[in-house]
Amino acid sequence: MHRERLKRLAEILDAVPPAQFDLGFWYTKTDCGTIACAGGWAALDPGFQADGLKPDAGMPTYAGERGFAALIRFFGLSSVTLFMPYGYPLHRYPGRIRPADVAARVRELLEAA
Repeated sequence: MHRERLKRLAEILDAVPPAQFDLGFWYTKTDCGTIACAGGWAALDPGFQADGLKPDAGMPTYAGERGFAALIRFFGLSSVTLFMPYGYPLHRYPGRIRPADVAARVRELLEAA
């Protein structure tokens, strides 16, 4: 697990307005700005780009991997549940999942490790 990268991801997500967050998109540009999921915001971050995570053709890429495989490898995870809607049960996360929800899950993961 890449703890420093995950800490940085939580910080990035803390700064994302809820209206610009959607787990249904890697990332997309609109007239109102960028809308992205946690993995999309990570790929758009210049610091993570310097570490090799890049946005390419609408999804994150890293070390020859694309999408969820890239995120697993980049963050040193064994699962993509941080990045998938099914990782957020409705009884705990009613309504739309917010960037703060994902940031909190990242921090929980770091505390448990």
